[in-house]
Amino acid sequence: MSGAVRRRTFVAGLGVAGAGLALGACSGPAGLAASAYTGDFRTIALAAALENEAIGGYRALIAALRAGRLGGQEPALVSLAETCLSQHTEHARTWNAILRSGHRPAISGVPLSGHASVLRAIGSAATVGQAVALAIGLESRAEQTCVVAAGQLDSQAGLAAAASIAPVEAMHTASLRFLIGEYPTPSGFAGTADAASPRELLA
Repeated sequence: MSGAVRRRTFVAGLGVAGAGLALGACSGPAGLAASAYTGDFRTIALAAALENEAIGGYRALIAALRAGRLGGQEPALVSLAETCLSQHTEHARTWNAILRSGHRPAISGVPLSGHASVLRAIGSAATVGQAVALAIGLESRAEQTCVVAAGQLDSQAGLAAAASIAPVEAMHTASLRFLIGEYPTPSGFAGTADAASPRELLA
């Protein structure tokens, strides 16, 4: 699958597993007041929501692989997905710690305007290749959002988090590409075209 096709797939809706899989605890708006997140805190809350979306996506991917619903268990991919899941959990914890330090509520769900399309796309992935391509979309979006944040945030804690998390998301993407036979580093620079906008945050 080409990068352009993957980006179009990502915009239409992301997902990582077969029918019947949901993001569980990571789905749905958090029900927080819109005024809770302004300025830097809005960008930080957005980043936390994206991490929660990735957590749910990897949980679904691992479940689908272990159940053989994508045509095979792919032990190497399961191992990578487990590592990515763990690291996204760390990232979400870091973003939420910054929110709490600013006396803002933590983001515990996925309060994003496009999350419904993500859930719909989850049921459409029927092969390992499709699932991984969509996981790459999740990773790329989180990475590019961090790149944008690193150029905009005044918060030193937020800036440090964005600068340290973005390369890890990029490594996840490169590893996933390698596993499906794609060149792992197709570009010399990180992009920003697929970064999420703070306007997408529903909290």
